[in-house]
Amino acid sequence: MLMLVNLGMGICIEFKVLAALLFVASVEPDCRDVDWSVSFKRAGLSECDRWGYMIASLCRGPVDRSADHIDRLERVRCCNKRFPLTDFDEYVFENWWHTMSRDSTWSLCRDGYFLTGLFRTNIGSRLSNIKDGRCIRPLNHPSRYGHCEDVDISDCFEQAKCCSCPEDSFIAGLYRGDCNDLRCLDKIRCCKWAD
Repeated sequence: MLMLVNLGMGICIEFKVLAALLFVASVEPDCRDVDWSVSFKRAGLSECDRWGYMIASLCRGPVDRSADHIDRLERVRCCNKRFPLTDFDEYVFENWWHTMSRDSTWSLCRDGYFLTGLFRTNIGSRLSNIKDGRCIRPLNHPSRYGHCEDVDISDCFEQAKCCSCPEDSFIAGLYRGDCNDLRCLDKIRCCKWAD
């Protein structure tokens, strides 16, 4: 540090900025729970309630095997990890109409994008009524991911609880199993940001 001070004020200031950025990089993502218990009961978009947030967990209400509707997806956990990317984001709607209508099928955000919301239709309350996934990519994030893993949530979604991605990962896709009920949302694809 003394050597940096002796080299000049500009280098010292740059060192302090670098140290501050390294500290910010090690801070955990800012996360918040978002209530979908009302919004996901009707047609339209349910999403993270702040700009730039991505879904890291899905939380469901009690299972009703006679009518396990998608509106039992009552809450999501949304997180924002800004550093080192810009505050400008690109949002896209991925058409999941056909993939959510078929058993044993993935519905995915395009490479480098993360799930931030779901758009449902007004007729019916099954997985096939999820029309679009709303996905986000910070503008200077590459069109690729860091490490991704498919997390089996089939046991988790058989009960009222939250099913989450591993730490520092966000949802990039949903896998519909062998039925059209919410409990048949069997897997989530969890991806980290690219380096």
